[in-house]
Amino acid sequence: MNTDTTSSPGRAAEQPISARLYGSACDTCRRRRVKCDGQQPCARCVRSNVACTYGSLVSRKSSVSYARHLEEQIERLQTVLQEQSQTASGESPSPTMNRQAAATILSIDMLVGPEDDYVCHTPQTSSHLFYGRLGGLRVLNSVRQPLVLARRSPGGSMPPCELMEAFDDLTPFRRHSSVEGSGPLPLLPPKEQVIKHVSYACKTALVCHDCLDHKRFSGQLDRLFETDPEEYSADDERFLAVVYALMSLSMRYSPSDSAHQVQESLGRAKLRGSRYFQASRQLVEDVERHNLDSLRALICQGRYFLSMSMVSKAHTCISAGVSAALRMGLHTSGSQGLALFSRDEIFQHRRVFAVLNMMNTYLSSLLGLPKILKGADTGSTLGLYDEDLPDQGRTYVLQNPTDPSADAVLCQKLNNILEKISEARSATTKILIHNVGETYQEPSHFVTLCEAELREWHNDLPAIPEDTLDIVALQSQLILRLWHAMAQIILYRPFLHHLARDVQDPKFSICGYEYGSACVQAAMQAVWLIEAFQKNSILHEAYYLILYILGYAAHILAFFVTSSSWRATITESTVAALKARDILEFLGRYNPSARATAMSLNVLLDTLPTVPERTPTSEP
Repeated sequence: MNTDTTSSPGRAAEQPISARLYGSACDTCRRRRVKCDGQQPCARCVRSNVACTYGSLVSRKSSVSYARHLEEQIERLQTVLQEQSQTASGESPSPTMNRQAAATILSIDMLVGPEDDYVCHTPQTSSHLFYGRLGGLRVLNSVRQPLVLARRSPGGSMPPCELMEAFDDLTPFRRHSSVEGSGPLPLLPPKEQVIKHVSYACKTALVCHDCLDHKRFSGQLDRLFETDPEEYSADDERFLAVVYALMSLSMRYSPSDSAHQVQESLGRAKLRGSRYFQASRQLVEDVERHNLDSLRALICQGRYFLSMSMVSKAHTCISAGVSAALRMGLHTSGSQGLALFSRDEIFQHRRVFAVLNMMNTYLSSLLGLPKILKGADTGSTLGLYDEDLPDQGRTYVLQNPTDPSADAVLCQKLNNILEKISEARSATTKILIHNVGETYQEPSHFVTLCEAELREWHNDLPAIPEDTLDIVALQSQLILRLWHAMAQIILYRPFLHHLARDVQDPKFSICGYEYGSACVQAAMQAVWLIEAFQKNSILHEAYYLILYILGYAAHILAFFVTSSSWRATITESTVAALKARDILEFLGRYNPSARATAMSLNVLLDTLPTVPERTPTSEP
């Protein structure tokens, strides 16, 4: 009987494997005294999510280094547990933890604090209105307060409510006598004139907001004129509401004529198109709103309210449209219910919803209110067909640079960036809601991320030769670039106060100073763009956002000129501030908001010691 174990087949197979696994095991398997499969990395290290040292002489850890590694992990775990316990008990973290956090994330203090909310009482309507601390109208007053203190000008002071009312008229809107209650609706002019009015409204009031179904519009209009008004169906009445709203916008945005805009005793202009506007409101209130035409009518009505600087009423109007859109399921782009609709119908759904979402975003940002539309699918926030969604419409825009729908898509993409900024800052205020007496802070990396997105958006703007631009395309391109400047102002405006700080100030932040300087540059760019509107005779007092951006830019530039008179760019900023004031005075002949803003700026700008002579300037 052969007792030599090496001749046994089973034993002969086991011994080499056992020796190879034990001799070449990685550190993890050696410490656990288990078999290693000899792979790189081995299966056990993959499951444990640790670095495998199999076959490596350099990566192997000694007992001392491994013990130090464990001590570091335990110390880090203790720090995390201590932070969590202090947060739960309401205690402030230790200075050591503060230094560690500051080294990891650079946070810059903002101009706005928890106590900056404002509630305005309106005696005309016996109501109270809330302006959120991060809202554009509220931050505008926060910029003006240090400006008035720096000028030491008693005449420059203005109650916060009055300044915000300059951009949010709270006076009750008077109904026209012919449409009160169940009165008769106004008659439409001949069909040819209606078509001209609709075309003019789309080219002026609805730039980047056009959501009409132009393929069906002509057929709907023909049926409207061919049918007796007593026999109008519900669909006909909804479409009639759209036509009335477009008629009111066309008349409101028609070239200003002092003979038609007679100033009343209260200082408000006698607005054109109000009869058609009120008729549209009456029809929308009388019919069921869960229809695309009803939503289009609400969008047009919101734009009309904006042209009168009635931001609160515009917000209420758009909120009603948002509520109806959610009930219709327009916020979903991948729902099984969409199989009931054709390709063109889904496209129209997205166009209407994208415009509602855009208006909901910037109106909420103006008033500092929570955004109603949240959690909508990305595909629903862009008015595109399915095949154009993968690249967010970039190819479509480049292939159709002068198409109005391409301008709308670009504006909607920029709106999504603004929505991200607004939501991030709202989340910050909720976390730090109890830090009364302090200002908010924002991580610098968030601003850097938004800067990159805005830069990418601007680089995607199609290059259009100037000789191929008609007046409508020129207006669209100027508005897109003005919106980009406004987005930069919104991003950087909380850091404007860093420009007034001295380098020796312990709160001085070089990043905050850079962001404040970028805000001034964006304000100057906005002024030159609006001057281009004026030079091309396409500037109208009904463009609310132009008035708002112009007033905001003027205050930003005035603040910079007043608090930083030793800066090298002070002359350019002063010229831009005066140009903004001059344009506001020009528009103030017809618009009360522009007139009130220009009058308030006169007190501050006319006393500047470094003001040069007011001479015409050219666009840079």
